Amino acid sequence: MPLIIDGNNVLGIADLAEDQLIRALSVYCEQKSLTIELFFDGERTHGKRTRQFGRLHIHYSGPYVSADDQIISFASKVRDTVTWRLVSDDRELRRSLQEYGIKAQYSRELLAQLREQSRAAAAAQPDAKPTYEAAPDALLREMLKKK
Repeated sequence: MPLIIDGNNVLGIADLAEDQLIRALSVYCEQKSLTIELFFDGERTHGKRTRQFGRLHIHYSGPYVSADDQIISFASKVRDTVTWRLVSDDRELRRSLQEYGIKAQYSRELLAQLREQSRAAAAAQPDAKPTYEAAPDALLREMLKKK
């Protein structure tokens, strides 16, 4: 089941930085063998509006278009809408994509799935050290969660 993710919406309820979300989703889509289209508002300094990491495609809306508008445009071009899911808490966006036959799930549901995946990976390799870079306070929060 491919996902269309409203990145700013997910970040609004998650205690993650954009790069942490991207890394988590990159691992998630590879482990689950699914395609993810991740959309963010604005543009990035490296100039490209689209980046790809395996099955994860990251889209930046640019200075004059919202990510919501980009998501709606993307959804209008999807052929097999029954298999796609939108991840967003934005009611208006959910309603717009429902018109194309795309069902939605809440951001907190995706975050719960990412946490479960992280726990499962940690349980499978109990002595493995984290391979991600994170701010010290984020690492501390993660360590406290495990106790």
